[in-house]
Amino acid sequence: MELTVGGRELEYGLGKPKQIPYLRYVKMISDFAKAHAFGYTSIDDPQVVGEHCTVTLSLQATNRASRATFDVSEIGVYTVRGGTVVREQFFYDTT
Repeated sequence: MELTVGGRELEYGLGKPKQIPYLRYVKMISDFAKAHAFGYTSIDDPQVVGEHCTVTLSLQATNRASRATFDVSEIGVYTVRGGTVVREQFFYDTT
């Protein structure tokens, strides 16, 4: 499986948005998460419509090496069936 990655991939040294193998993408996200400390500054109440639920999250990330911080807002979209999350998607502003 391949994913089209856009936005913050410039910070990961991938250049322009392009297709990358799924496992490489997972490793890239894992490496990014290990390099940063995250703290949620707010989590809004979930909005539920049918089998879908959204949550708006605001967080601050700190690069462990440089100590630089940045704010991120994201929307989590979850699909729930039979009380189990079967899909999750996250959308965030990379500007």
